[in-house]
Amino acid sequence: MIDRITLIWTNFIKFGNPVPQTSDLLPIQWTPVTKQSGIPYLDINTKLEMKSRPFHQRAAFWQLFYRANNHLHIAYPDEADSEDEKYKQRTYSKTEL
Repeated sequence: MIDRITLIWTNFIKFGNPVPQTSDLLPIQWTPVTKQSGIPYLDINTKLEMKSRPFHQRAAFWQLFYRANNHLHIAYPDEADSEDEKYKQRTYSKTEL
């Protein structure tokens, strides 16, 4: 495990790529992140494995939460723009929350 981590960091420093070519120690290619890739990451354990969407369940909860509550526009009065009447109408005090 120590040898793998050391080699990954060394490769990244030297080449800008943690796994420039596969070997017995690093038998998997590390996929770079792109807009279409879905945030792949290398799960470094006894077996190296490419995975995607880290913390998917936690992220899904927050995405759903924001979608469901986006209409509230909760803010504190001192943070609201005084010119924006619509924003001020949806502002709640700290005691109301």
